[in-house]
Amino acid sequence: MNIGHIRRIGLILWTLSAACSAALALDRADYDPYAVGNRWDYRFVLSVLCSMGEGEASRSGAFASAGKQVCEIVSEKERRSDGIVYLLRETDTTTQDDLGEVPRVTTSESQDLISSKGHLTVAMRDVETGESKWHEYDPPLRELPGDLSPGKEWSIGTSWRDTFTFKDDGKCVGTENVAVAAGEFDDCLKIVAVHGKVNGTFELDAGDKLPIKGGKGVLTYWLAKGVGVVKSEDVEQLIMEKTKDGKTETVTVTLKETMELLPGYKVK
Repeated sequence: MNIGHIRRIGLILWTLSAACSAALALDRADYDPYAVGNRWDYRFVLSVLCSMGEGEASRSGAFASAGKQVCEIVSEKERRSDGIVYLLRETDTTTQDDLGEVPRVTTSESQDLISSKGHLTVAMRDVETGESKWHEYDPPLRELPGDLSPGKEWSIGTSWRDTFTFKDDGKCVGTENVAVAAGEFDDCLKIVAVHGKVNGTFELDAGDKLPIKGGKGVLTYWLAKGVGVVKSEDVEQLIMEKTKDGKTETVTVTLKETMELLPGYKVK
């Protein structure tokens, strides 16, 4: 799971202690292994709730989906003086969907610069057609710094997703043991990526493009040494307004997604 793709980010009040010194800094590369041919398979469950209006006039709709994601480092795109740019591909296959649209396959790609300074996303794209264009980040997103330790904070940058953007920050809040389908992993680094400001528009299935008035969310993921991301939990909320026949209603979309590593992953 590319860190740059699992960032559906958010807002959190950190209450954990940052009582570890710089002497406890950990090498990011130990927890974020990159090599051509590395592959991770995940299981995901996604739920979405959309509500409109308030009080007795309010109404809502919800759906859930589930499936698998295959994440693979396909090739080296470029060797630079400060590191290597890798091409990473994620393919999501939805196998269960309340809307009845199964199976459904979507693919996205990113160009990730791996260097002593950290893990940076240089560009990304959704591969819908052969003419899909790369969205380049300038400056690149700093997914992870070069070294990590409990209490470490950094600015990720401004992320792009479809028709909206959000400014992200990251923090390593500590270590935890994690049990998933792939096994039990001790002393995983717990990373929180957050945002509190969203800009852009949100397009409904009906074709309406609603301006985003507010948004918040939090993405939490766990990195196992020598493996990478073994689990993630994402909660996002977007608040918009829809005007029709002179009346304005508040539209709120809440997304929750969990992912866990499956057996059979390959890491060099």
